[in-house]
Amino acid sequence: TTEDPPAGLDDLARQVAAAGIQHVAGDVLIDARLFPAMEKDDYVLTPIWINDNLIDVTITPGEVGDAATIVWRPQTVAYQVQGEVQTVTAGAALDVSVSSPRPGQIAVAGQIPVDQTQLVRTHQVEDPPAFARTLLIEALERQGVTVAAAPTGANPAEQLPSEGSYTPATRVAMHRSLPFSENMKLIQKTSHNQHADMLIFLLALQHGESTFEAGMTQIYAFLEGIGLDPAEVSLSDGRGNEYTDLFSPRTVSHLLRALATRPEFPVFFDALPSLGVDGTETETVSPTSPVRGKAVAKSGTTVAGDLMNQRPLLMTRAIAGYLTATSGRELTFAVYVNDVPLVELVDDIFAIIKEQGTIIEVIYARN
Repeated sequence: TTEDPPAGLDDLARQVAAAGIQHVAGDVLIDARLFPAMEKDDYVLTPIWINDNLIDVTITPGEVGDAATIVWRPQTVAYQVQGEVQTVTAGAALDVSVSSPRPGQIAVAGQIPVDQTQLVRTHQVEDPPAFARTLLIEALERQGVTVAAAPTGANPAEQLPSEGSYTPATRVAMHRSLPFSENMKLIQKTSHNQHADMLIFLLALQHGESTFEAGMTQIYAFLEGIGLDPAEVSLSDGRGNEYTDLFSPRTVSHLLRALATRPEFPVFFDALPSLGVDGTETETVSPTSPVRGKAVAKSGTTVAGDLMNQRPLLMTRAIAGYLTATSGRELTFAVYVNDVPLVELVDDIFAIIKEQGTIIEVIYARN
């Protein structure tokens, strides 16, 4: 995307400079105590997020036999990137790995065919508070505010003031986020797993707690409050990736119907991908489908490995949402496909997605 990862930090740094601060004689600290950091899947959930705590690495092929071009963002002294990616003939295998042989270093190696327009890979930062500290120091220096402390190294958390000691009088800068509704669009339309899991911590914080477990219990209370039996739902995270994340199509339909009666429903509805139009459901139906733009839905896909048969297995591909049928009836729908052996991973999953789109078209036409 075209967004600039440290844009929020640059905004803060401009405000610091505008307040008349020209030099920081001490250190720069990141206070990430809002909730405890937690390792989850292939990421770390933490109160401090810059560029989703990723280094984006973009590899572009050159001429056959030449080294590929490697660029990364955000550009920061926190990481050095070393690359040895060779451009190979068209149709050859794409084989690129990204690793970190030591802290602060990213190694990119392999080969990329000349007919591959571009390849994007990411590296998860190991220490989000330290990463944010370095980026903030760099942002301050771009605005002419010098910092005595070295920009790299650990975030000195032991120097943080006592919690609750901050006062409005000592604040020199504040960056206000976009409305929460925009975050919902990001989560729903792009299937943003990290932010979906982050919602569990936000639920806990909203009720005076700070643990993942406390956030999950708030979901239980919410389901009871809207008239659903929590015993019909098994849930262990926010993204829906645990084996104990289980709920039937009928239960999902009941949930969607209950949500449609709530005052915040328009925000939820607008955040859902539109079939054939945007987000993860752009390819669910064709551009000429009669249901294109007439249904909104969220899908989820889980694939695991069948080690004995040396093949991938589609555990589930589920999609659920709302549509207005040809009769004008407002409907909810939920379509699940479970336990399908796969041969060609991407092609086979895409075929299942298309079949689900066809089923939704039939629901649209016959109701």
